[in-house]
Amino acid sequence: MGAKKISKNKDEIIYKFPKIDKWIAGQENPTFRQLEQVANYLKVPFGYMFLENPPKYDVMEVEFRSINNKLPEMSKNLKDTIIEMDIRRKWVSDYRKGLG
Repeated sequence: MGAKKISKNKDEIIYKFPKIDKWIAGQENPTFRQLEQVANYLKVPFGYMFLENPPKYDVMEVEFRSINNKLPEMSKNLKDTIIEMDIRRKWVSDYRKGLG
């Protein structure tokens, strides 16, 4: 059974954030709080809001084994958890190396 993908269409996003087209066009500037709300609503990392293009690096493809070079379907929450645990694993490794 595959993971259910959660996505929002443009109309849903515009309904929730009526000024988003003006923000994207540079006609108006959103507040910090509004950017946080958009990031939370779209379930993307806040820093992605400031990138010209989303990063191409996918820790899932680089760090983890797959079957027939194809990753299984998984939810965004699971991916985020795996990425967060990978970041923590690397931090602990660096920390322990620093301690000798």
